[in-house]
Amino acid sequence: MSSGLLTTDLKGHITSFNRAAEDITGYFFEEIKGKVWHEIFNLEEIKSVFSKLEMLRIPFRFDGSYTRKDGTKLALGITISSLKNESGETAGAIGIFQDLTKIKEMEDDIKKKEKLAMVGELAAGMAHEIRNPLASLSGSMQILKSETSLSGENKKLLEIALRETEKLNMIISDFLTYARPTPLNKKRCDINRLLNDTVTLLRNSKEYQNKIKIAANLEGKRLISEVDPNQMSQVFWNLSINAVQAMPEGGELIITSKKKVKKGRGYEDADKDYLEITFKDTGNGINPVVKDKIFYPFFTTKDKGSGLGLAIVHRIIEGHKGDIKVESKLNEGSRFIIHLPTA
Repeated sequence: MSSGLLTTDLKGHITSFNRAAEDITGYFFEEIKGKVWHEIFNLEEIKSVFSKLEMLRIPFRFDGSYTRKDGTKLALGITISSLKNESGETAGAIGIFQDLTKIKEMEDDIKKKEKLAMVGELAAGMAHEIRNPLASLSGSMQILKSETSLSGENKKLLEIALRETEKLNMIISDFLTYARPTPLNKKRCDINRLLNDTVTLLRNSKEYQNKIKIAANLEGKRLISEVDPNQMSQVFWNLSINAVQAMPEGGELIITSKKKVKKGRGYEDADKDYLEITFKDTGNGINPVVKDKIFYPFFTTKDKGSGLGLAIVHRIIEGHKGDIKVESKLNEGSRFIIHLPTA
């Protein structure tokens, strides 16, 4: 069976432990035989059940957080039933538990996607409504500029108006890229080559400052993944620019790439290869209060910016069946971690 199963005596001492229980917890039966169950799992609900085990008429079900032997955090679904002997007397307990970590993560992802989709659909309609009069406005001002002899303050005001309409049009274009992305044109690509190209462009861009050090610690061999090279380059560029802008006083941007193996825990959960790409800066960091909002469209902590860069990054990575996470501490910097499937 794929569920973990154990039995205990009336005091909670473990008397049996199946193979799935070993896979889920990381402990072998020999290590925990005779130990008290609630001490190994460290869950108060288990302890409370044993005080009224003989009165347990129906199985008791609850969810709890568990730390495996290797330190990995798991979400477990646990059911405790009373164990009867041949005479029908309560002789102990049966515990059945499942690893719900992936299911919980999927539920959280679905909730986030639903929220982002709702915001995206609403704003995409507004963007189209804004773009039409904006095009007319911009065109009219261009004609005025070419056919009218303006000078001094009036000329300056017209130039500001034109510049702002261009900026607004750019924001709308970025948002429509987020809300209605172009279909992926996937190819087998060397991720290291795309990262090296990004570093070269960054060092020759107007955003780059000499007081920022860039280190590319890329795994020596080629790292092949099936991606849309243009869209993935956009991801790497947006993350690089974000890092540079987070270090106005200078600092270091460290880009790393490597191939990793996610170890399965037996049964259907097999070992899987994946690529990990990280962008680490020594900048201002992200306030924990807003950390969960940074991938939302139009959310930004910058004085200038549309708040669409990271939203587009999230959408592209998601479209490639990958994931992106962020680790950050205020005044210590941020680390963006991308996981992509191997080709």
